[in-house]
Amino acid sequence: MNIDALKAIFRLSLIGLLFFVSSACTSSRSHPRLSSEENPIALLLGSKDGQELNRQELTMHEISQLPYPPDIIEPAQSYPALVIPQEPEVREFVKYYERDGRTFIEDGVSRKEEIKEIVQPILRRHGLPAELSNVAFVESRFNPSAQSNAGAVGLWQFTKPTAQAYGLRVSFFNDERKDIVKATEAAALHLKDLYERFQHWPLALAAYNAGSARVIRAMEEDTFGDFFSLSRAGLLPKETRDFVVKVMAVTQIMRELDRRSIQRATLDWYTHRR
Repeated sequence: MNIDALKAIFRLSLIGLLFFVSSACTSSRSHPRLSSEENPIALLLGSKDGQELNRQELTMHEISQLPYPPDIIEPAQSYPALVIPQEPEVREFVKYYERDGRTFIEDGVSRKEEIKEIVQPILRRHGLPAELSNVAFVESRFNPSAQSNAGAVGLWQFTKPTAQAYGLRVSFFNDERKDIVKATEAAALHLKDLYERFQHWPLALAAYNAGSARVIRAMEEDTFGDFFSLSRAGLLPKETRDFVVKVMAVTQIMRELDRRSIQRATLDWYTHRR
């Protein structure tokens, strides 16, 4: 073997060594891996002892299937919490739900116990307050098969145009408005869009019920533009006025559930009825 051949072999060996060292350094700096003892996602997904899980490898679908959201999953943006004003309209609906509407609350609470572990993590992952799940409480009592006379369907009572606008398939054979995970993903996007437009949860909830155009027209007629101002001026439909206040009343009741002694109804989960 001549000198030139030896030099060529030496250069190739040196290049290979440098590439190996560079790759090792890069992998040690990026995508830190957590052991199953450190990573709650690993525990939730049932990883075996000694097996490591990279948080980057989790898909959004896998995250949405977790029984509760791991603390290490950070929302991209945080939206403000729901503030429940002590207005007479809210107090009246709280009283109603504690008396004549008690069955509605008990049925909703029973379903929420089963569904909240799916719905609330999705809302939190979108940076939304988990209490927005009470929109679905008021809309359907957490019944994914619910259908209104106006054709709204599912947990979040999407109409066909709104559902399709947020990527849900709606057909005779496949109506994704009844899919809890997919419908909640769509609802989270819809609620974020409404808040970005109105910058106020009561107005965003009014738009969820009546549509953005209806709320904007009402705001153009009332310079103050607050939800209760629009409501008391009769500028919003009664159904919308009641819907927003119901969400507030249910949220207040859910915050104080233990002291209000609400019973959980016994439900047949095949029919979603008592």
